[in-house]
Amino acid sequence: MSFKRKVLNQIVQNLVFWTISFVITLNLFSRGDEIRKIDWIYTFLFHIPFVVVVSLNMYQTIPNILKKYNIWYYLFLMTFAGFGIVQSVYSLSYGPIAEFLFPEYYFVGVYNPLELFGIMVIYVTTSTLIELSKSWFNRKEKEVEIAQLEEEKTKSELKALQAQINPHFLFNSLNTIYGEALKKTDKAPEMILKLSDILRYVVENMNKNEVQLDQEIEYIGKFIDLQKERLSNPNRVIFVVNGNVEDLKIQPLLLITFIENAFKYGSVSGLNERIKISLAVEDKTLVMIVENALNEIEVIGKSDSSGTGLANTQKRLEFSYPGKHNLDIKKDDSIFKAVLKIDLS
Repeated sequence: MSFKRKVLNQIVQNLVFWTISFVITLNLFSRGDEIRKIDWIYTFLFHIPFVVVVSLNMYQTIPNILKKYNIWYYLFLMTFAGFGIVQSVYSLSYGPIAEFLFPEYYFVGVYNPLELFGIMVIYVTTSTLIELSKSWFNRKEKEVEIAQLEEEKTKSELKALQAQINPHFLFNSLNTIYGEALKKTDKAPEMILKLSDILRYVVENMNKNEVQLDQEIEYIGKFIDLQKERLSNPNRVIFVVNGNVEDLKIQPLLLITFIENAFKYGSVSGLNERIKISLAVEDKTLVMIVENALNEIEVIGKSDSSGTGLANTQKRLEFSYPGKHNLDIKKDDSIFKAVLKIDLS
């Protein structure tokens, strides 16, 4: 809210507050059926001390004492200092001020100190409640604005994380095809067609919030087929899908990093080495298990097999499925295993 609009709102709110107060007290002070000029003047003079103390309360005491210190200090100050101001200004209002503004009339204040104190409590309490209510609503509005900004930030970060995955995937796939092209085998054209299907899926779905799970699994299957083409023992790659994968949705390109890493860091050269990928749906919960033997470079280097891609995927899981996923990663000198569970309900 702009400063000009804020000031305008404050003026309107004060006008409404004091107009209501003036109308109520004017009718209380009126002695007959008809409101006379003297009633208007008396009501005006009556409000002077309370306008002073309420203004001090709203613009000085609440922001500088109540909100910064504690309520007891605030109550002590308003009880003694506030009442002192009210009684002093009340005497001036029906004395020098009345004589100066309305010399043709003679006024006498009719309220004793105890009554003035009670009236002051009513005005101060009402103004304090109004001011605190405004602060509460303003704080709620700011919280909503912050929440919206955080949501927009999260979405932007999520899109950025998705965008970071695709170049990595493309780089690995092209490397595989390049290797086959150097060998001048007949596999290269077929692999290019498979890569074309995969890239079409990536381009069409990378900016979507959700895709059909069966479509995502089909994409994963093509990716695995493409990767198996470069292996000397493709039969040691096991890919299994169980359960009803229809009518469920998932965030696109979320699972591929685990599978990509299995081929990048895994080994199937040894007799007992395997890459095992299983996807199962149980009561709308997706369970993915990716297990692979680590190649010698991975074992010797002790590098982090998760890499940037896996770190990004973990962030995406936190953004998209907070409290609805569980990721368990185990790794020793020879085996890497990731178990991911996502509640897709």
